[in-house]
Amino acid sequence: MEGRRWGDGVHQAVEAKEGLTIQPETEVVASVTYQSLFRRFRKLASMSGTALSEQEEFRTVSWHVSPLFCHAKIGLGLA
Repeated sequence: MEGRRWGDGVHQAVEAKEGLTIQPETEVVASVTYQSLFRRFRKLASMSGTALSEQEEFRTVSWHVSPLFCHAKIGLGLA
């Protein structure tokens, strides 16, 4: 992808392996943690197979877990 480069010297290593001119490492000028990103939204939605078993931990950060159970039989029809 144009304008994107891997960090921590990985891009330079690939350039060296491929015999290309090694470009200088780019500088990271800003970063954000997932937690601070998610806190920007009033509501979050996701699907998880483990959220229900970890709902007590989610409550510590004020996240509510709502289980949705599938009552329809799901099959591949490969009888």
